[in-house]
Amino acid sequence: MGSKDKMILYTSGASLWAGVPHLGLVEKGYVADDVEEVEVNFINADNFDPEYLKVNPNGTIPSLSVPWEDKIFTDSTDILEFLDRNSTAANVPKLIPSDPETTKTMEKLVKLVHSMDLDTSLVLLTARDEEELASKPEFIPSFLSVRQERLQKYSSEQPENQFYAAKVRENGALNDIFTSGPSKEHDDFFKETLVKYEKFAEGMAELDKTIKLPYAAGKEVTLADIHMVPWVSHLLMSVGTSDPADWSILEAHLQKSVPGFRVGNKVKTWWNIFRERKSFDKVFKPLR
Repeated sequence: MGSKDKMILYTSGASLWAGVPHLGLVEKGYVADDVEEVEVNFINADNFDPEYLKVNPNGTIPSLSVPWEDKIFTDSTDILEFLDRNSTAANVPKLIPSDPETTKTMEKLVKLVHSMDLDTSLVLLTARDEEELASKPEFIPSFLSVRQERLQKYSSEQPENQFYAAKVRENGALNDIFTSGPSKEHDDFFKETLVKYEKFAEGMAELDKTIKLPYAAGKEVTLADIHMVPWVSHLLMSVGTSDPADWSILEAHLQKSVPGFRVGNKVKTWWNIFRERKSFDKVFKPLR
């Protein structure tokens, strides 16, 4: 299960928030000998396997095991803060600022990109009408179907486990939308999705308003940047963008619900600045 003197990072290339520790590891000067990576097949729903739930009872990715502290961090926010505090590398940024105002801005930005209003699964796992639902990539229905099969299997094996029972209901409802024909449930789903897109646009406007520049919270790189970069990368990738400098596909996608929508200038400027960092090339080329 890994060396006792190495951290163990449970990760997945398909997980948005796994990008946070990967970017943090590079920014904070960690090397390959510091951490062992364990790939959890998110597409195959291995994050719901009972063995993985022993690592992370929430079934989320990433997780970071720190053997010498006999501790496992199960949230990207906690993982990044640990990596920031414990790096011994020279000439690396201190991601937790000492200035109260910068800290306040940083915390607001992190909270924003982790909020339900800015959940990027809106793009991949919802639709605004039957046409958009039918146009979803083939892997989406397959992904939901595999998840449902695995969840039902685990739930039948552990009928007392409320985690599995809740996930079966949650994923099952979405799976039904993607595998059934037009219905009232579809109509209700489309209406809910339209409202979510309006909130998403509002959230992006708030993000732009909050960014300070040149980096997210001000003059230096902070925790906010390390959370925001994976979020933007995943958002652009989700709408089909391969060029990290191209916002047009995302803007056109949002304009279907919010006419005239544009990504804010501060978001674009911040993104262009961070893309010049070596860490971006190492982790987010291609977008993930």
